[in-house]
Amino acid sequence: MSDGFGYWFAGLVDGEGSFLLKRNRSGYLAALSIQLRDDDRETLQHCMGRLRMGKLYAVGVRIAHWQVLKRVHTRALVDILDRYPLRTKKLADYLFWREAVLEWPEGKPRDWTRIAELKTLMEEGRRYGG
Repeated sequence: MSDGFGYWFAGLVDGEGSFLLKRNRSGYLAALSIQLRDDDRETLQHCMGRLRMGKLYAVGVRIAHWQVLKRVHTRALVDILDRYPLRTKKLADYLFWREAVLEWPEGKPRDWTRIAELKTLMEEGRRYGG
């Protein structure tokens, strides 16, 4: 990956990305999600094509949503975002999300205690302290 794309991608994630830790039927999942107006869909297609990960969805008629869920892909995103660091308050979310991705148990788990703690810490850190 070129530095130009890497820093551009980190800026996009800084501005528009959301790091998610969500409960599901089998435990938890980690995801990176970016939503843009549908007339910016090409930007998300560019990311998906360059990184070869994630899926692109339409949300209603005016929103394009790119989401990366697969474990192997979230680990690759950690490598990318460690090399091209975030610079806004979203860095705090990333650090909790990063730890969760790296802690992710392999095979059929599991003890999800630490992932649940990281989810709570990430949500608490998002509260506006004005």
